[in-house]
Amino acid sequence: YNVDVLWINSLSYLYFVTYTLFFVLATWFLEKYGLRWAAIVSGCFNAAGAWLRFSGADPNYFWLLLVGQALSSVPNIIEWSAPSLLSAVWFPPNERAFATASTGGTAPQVGVLISLLLGPLLVRSSQ
Repeated sequence: YNVDVLWINSLSYLYFVTYTLFFVLATWFLEKYGLRWAAIVSGCFNAAGAWLRFSGADPNYFWLLLVGQALSSVPNIIEWSAPSLLSAVWFPPNERAFATASTGGTAPQVGVLISLLLGPLLVRSSQ
């Protein structure tokens, strides 16, 4: 790719920059349009980001990879903003604290754990 290491590293911290810039907008969107539209818009952002990241596989179009990474980080903002709204809509008041903690804090971490455990089992070495 012949790209400076700063730009490679920016792929990992781009999410935090995007979150800082857009978390207020994401929270407003959730409040105004609800969970259904937030999920639809998130899916569209993920699809567009995936296509741009795929297009950025060509070394001449590394900038598309960065744009795709930024677009794909937008649904994560909604993901981290939605659990309190989700628990307020679906659970009675006496269960909301547990629901918010389990859907917002624990479930994403369990998903990462499962992917880290299953990844090496599913991907074979090329040797």
